[in-house]
Amino acid sequence: MPETRTAGNGAWRDRTFRTFDGLQIHYRDYAAEIRERTPLLCLPGLSRSTQDFHDLAVHFSTHKHRPRRVVVMDYRGRGLSEHDSNAANYRIDIEMNDMLHLTTVAGIEHAGIVGTSRGGMIAMLAAAARPSLIKATVLNDVGPVIEVAGLLRIKQIVASEVAPVTWNDAIDRVRLTGTPQYPLFTDEDWEKLARMTYRDEGGRPVRNFDPKLYETIAHLNMDTVLPPLWAQFDALGRVPAMVIRGEHSDILSKETVKAMAQRMPTLEVVEAADQGHAPLLCFQKLLQKVSAFFNTHLD
Repeated sequence: MPETRTAGNGAWRDRTFRTFDGLQIHYRDYAAEIRERTPLLCLPGLSRSTQDFHDLAVHFSTHKHRPRRVVVMDYRGRGLSEHDSNAANYRIDIEMNDMLHLTTVAGIEHAGIVGTSRGGMIAMLAAAARPSLIKATVLNDVGPVIEVAGLLRIKQIVASEVAPVTWNDAIDRVRLTGTPQYPLFTDEDWEKLARMTYRDEGGRPVRNFDPKLYETIAHLNMDTVLPPLWAQFDALGRVPAMVIRGEHSDILSKETVKAMAQRMPTLEVVEAADQGHAPLLCFQKLLQKVSAFFNTHLD
């Protein structure tokens, strides 16, 4: 049986399953005392991992009045999931299929979804592929149109990513690359982001994604035209939805958010002040907005 792990007030189990092509995928399962409520499924960004959602998962799974189960996924090649020998398989359609496989393994028939960046794209695809799954969704700094300038910034970070030697080095690194996105972060915030970005092994920071992930974005340049996901976004129109945009985001533009709201008049729009891409959902003010949204729209 998987070992139950604890941190602060939260507890979770590290679990795994096998994909259609045999890869072992890791996910965290934060149980709640009351299992009947609709669970949350959290999907991270391109090179991110389950660590991004720990505070959110603890908040919901231990909620005083409405505790609910939270499941957080590591995509193939990220976090504790097995790396794929073929970098071409690091695609959102394959990652969506892995996610749908996870819902079967974990016994999730319906869920609220929190999708950060790439995770929001996967959520939009899933809304079209399996409409019955999603009961409410939060798109964290992502929409149907992705700004190439932001992707090029991420490309540069992924391309140059070499694991730092010490945790102080890790903190300095995320501060150097992240200051334009998070201009008011404190020393404590930078350390928190570093701990979310790198995995700790024996007291040292370790890179948390397969270096081959870069191959999937190496072709991007300023002339790249990315196909929009408006049809997939429209598939979310039947369920309550919220979009969070970082004030300094270079991935999700104000114009795209405006167009999203025009197509979906019930869309809740939240701006994460003094944050860029992607807003950290661990901060209390933003976490409370997400909590109120799901506790309003999910049983």
